[in-house]
Amino acid sequence: MANSRSVNVACPNCSKESTFIMWQNVSSIEDPLLKQQILDGTLFDFKCPYCEYSVALHYDLLFNMADRGVMLHLINDEEQAKNVPAMIEAQEAALPREAQESAKKYIHRIVPDILSLREKAIIFEHDLDDRVIELMKVVYCGQFEEQKGITVQHIFFSANGDN
Repeated sequence: MANSRSVNVACPNCSKESTFIMWQNVSSIEDPLLKQQILDGTLFDFKCPYCEYSVALHYDLLFNMADRGVMLHLINDEEQAKNVPAMIEAQEAALPREAQESAKKYIHRIVPDILSLREKAIIFEHDLDDRVIELMKVVYCGQFEEQKGITVQHIFFSANGDN
């Protein structure tokens, strides 16, 4: 079950405050609606009820894709992200021995932003290997630079329909 907390947010446009639900962890199995919002990129969207201004709010989130054996850790702070592998290792060590083996089978990925979270979720949702996708992106960026003189700052994977 998803954990969340309500926070008051001042609209960047009109400065009026309203409530926003920040999700701390989401399970793809238990929370299919929230999973879909991660996949379509709307989970982090704040819309002011007064002036209808829309903006994505950036905050940390754990997305447990248990049906895929994947944990996606969205952590905006680079220094905090460095601590995640040790934290995961400590949590696994605290589990009973039989649960440790199961936990070690999970794939953990740390992502720095909403777009990267969405991209990884889409990749794993389509049963693809994110490492291959990342290598393909490096190749494409090199080709753009070499053939067109275009320096690509970001390239994101997406899927159309079933393919």
